[in-house]
Amino acid sequence: MRKSKLIAVAFPLGAPHLEAVFHGIVSYARQRRLRWSFLTSPESWALSVQQLRGWNGDGAVVMVNTPDELRQIAKASFPVVSISDALITTGVPSVT
Repeated sequence: MRKSKLIAVAFPLGAPHLEAVFHGIVSYARQRRLRWSFLTSPESWALSVQQLRGWNGDGAVVMVNTPDELRQIAKASFPVVSISDALITTGVPSVT
């Protein structure tokens, strides 16, 4: 059996439209029978990009909204996809 992949979700899940995005990600993983587990931070409403510093997961879906967040994500040792178009050029794969 394949090992589960741990995917961080670093965007506010309390916002209805972003909750729908999360449900879409979960649906995508289920339809493709991917073994993904998700890291969120329901206690603080959202896991931040800064909280992923030094994290040893398999990937992350994030909102890169500031140059500082972009610098943090550029150092990540795991694949990242952004769901924000706040910055014009990031070099980070994005879905908006």
